[in-house]
Formats: sequence, C-alpha cells, structure tokens
Amino acid sequence: MVKIPGFVYLLIGVVVAGYSQFAPNSDMPFFNIFFYIGIVFIFWGVVKMIFSPSKRREKTLEHQEKTSGIIFCPRCNAKNFSYSRFCHMCKYKLR
Repeated sequence: MVKIPGFVYLLIGVVVAGYSQFAPNSDMPFFNIFFYIGIVFIFWGVVKMIFSPSKRREKTLEHQEKTSGIIFCPRCNAKNFSYSRFCHMCKYKLR
C-alpha cells in the first residue's frame, strides 16, 4: 500500500478550507464543517511532513552499508575487507 505524502494532505486541506470560505454560498453552516475539515487536513499534512523520515537519508544509509566492504573481526575488532577469509591482525578465520 502506498503511503500518502504530507504535502498531499496539506494541498487538499488548503483547497477544501479555501473553497468553503470563498464559495458563492459560503454563509451556509454546512460550509463551516468543511472549513474545519480542511484545517484538520492542513494540520495533519504539516505533522506528516515534519515527522516523516527522509527517503534520501534512508537510501544513503542503505547505500553505505552495501558499498562499505568492511567487516570486523569478532576477536580483535580490526577492520577487514569483505572478501578477506582471515583477519589481517590476529589471523582469526572470518569465513
């Protein structure tokens, strides 16, 4: 299921609240309900935009994990290449 981005909620809220205030028959009490619904959508959109994790940040971290090519020795914690079979410091078997 696709998540709806925050700016979509914000845009819908602005359209609904704006139309309910500036519509030709906006003096009817029915339009007041839509104004408050639009305000709720605006609030929810702003909250989603502030608290949603950045996709770019997640992709960058994922890319660093895949391309780092470094493994650590469980015995001495030395850094080794991902293709190493033995630790270059303590000669512990890595694979």
